[in-house]
Amino acid sequence: PCARVRCHRLHCSIVAKAAALGLVHSCASPSRPQLGMQFITSGHLLLSRYPIRRHHWQYFKHQATIEQFLCSRGSIYAELTLPDGSPLHVSSCHTTSGTDVLVEAMHLQHTRLHRGGNPTALQEVREWAEQVKCQLAASSPHASTLTKARPAVIMCGDLNITPHDHEYKGACAAL
Repeated sequence: PCARVRCHRLHCSIVAKAAALGLVHSCASPSRPQLGMQFITSGHLLLSRYPIRRHHWQYFKHQATIEQFLCSRGSIYAELTLPDGSPLHVSSCHTTSGTDVLVEAMHLQHTRLHRGGNPTALQEVREWAEQVKCQLAASSPHASTLTKARPAVIMCGDLNITPHDHEYKGACAAL
């Protein structure tokens, strides 16, 4: 079967196994069928034992060109409903690894240390932080005043920025 079918089967298998463990709610990143060459999703899958009140996917505007056709990077956001009715906001992203991965795979002498980091990933982290802020602003009106003042938020992911990269401080400031 094609890569898209294999990816769908894997996704279904993971969701079924998670449900057996009590993680019966899920949302995932979509594929972009309008990009004919794109053959996998970005792989985001959020699993929860708590109901997902709403969710949102956002494609990053700034991506490494090759990745637009391979996996369409972005971030996923979900608002979960905890047993006491309060919301829990969860977001995950996987930023671009940039061209370094391709260059290093071809054994060229161009590494992140020579280039000075991953500026595309920093742009994506900034987009991600802005997306979460927008989603929090649109949060359910059912949330309590205290919760709205200080919402419970979990942000996680693979930022592809290390403490040695020039972009590290900028990523920390954005979050």
